[in-house]
Amino acid sequence: MSLLLALITAMFWATGDIFFGLTARKIGAKLSFFLILSTASLLMFLPGVYLFPMRDIDPRILIVTLLISVVHFIGTFIYIISLEKGNAIINGVIAGSFSIVTIIVSVLLFNETVMPIQIFAILLTIIGIIFSAFNFQKIAMKNIFSKGSFFALVTMVLWGAYFSLVKIPTQLIGWYWPAFMIRVLVILFIPLLISQKNLSMSRFATKKLFVFILAAAVLSGFGDVIYNLGISHSDISYFSPIASASPIFYAVIASRVYRDKVARIQKLGIIMAIIGIIMINF
Repeated sequence: MSLLLALITAMFWATGDIFFGLTARKIGAKLSFFLILSTASLLMFLPGVYLFPMRDIDPRILIVTLLISVVHFIGTFIYIISLEKGNAIINGVIAGSFSIVTIIVSVLLFNETVMPIQIFAILLTIIGIIFSAFNFQKIAMKNIFSKGSFFALVTMVLWGAYFSLVKIPTQLIGWYWPAFMIRVLVILFIPLLISQKNLSMSRFATKKLFVFILAAAVLSGFGDVIYNLGISHSDISYFSPIASASPIFYAVIASRVYRDKVARIQKLGIIMAIIGIIMINF
């Protein structure tokens, strides 16, 4: 059952990221981030109230949940910037390699064990990420990162930390509400959005854009919900690496959706990272 949930999570995340990227390239990172998370919070609120009512919850638990959710919230915003500014295929694989950080955090905090082959796989994935992220033609110059890859690396660290720490609120308030908390934090983003000049989506408003926003909201939101359900019944160090195999699905889909060019050494890095992610699952 855990294996099936992890694979569903990976597929949801991968396809959700595709629609995140398509939306960001149409209307920009800030506006797409706000619209997608707002849509997700509205869609998730009513089912949560009726199916998973919270009663007699200690306010301190909610504060801890919100603080942990901020990590994912910031990581997601930075990720959308990476998709808007850089190569979506490369940056999607880099950010999706967050299981490296998740495994390390789960071992340190929850005393979970890691097999020797997973250690080797983590090293292989890191090497793959380096090949994917760095612009070796400009290694002697200041801008050694491929465009947007720095943001993807930051996302990888933040998501890796979150998807390990989320086990804490999942055990305390259940597996549904932690995913909702991330989306409701979009309220904090309103002042920043209002302060932006010439920020309008009226000339971009189309049925296609609406579909992109709705698909990104549903797929990413319920991907997180299924992930929380999975780790509530199994170890993070087992479930997270399988769920984070989303870059495999993502790379296949993105190569057909986007027209981004990938250098040979970056293709090698993507292949190494994907092989590493597969090996982590063993």
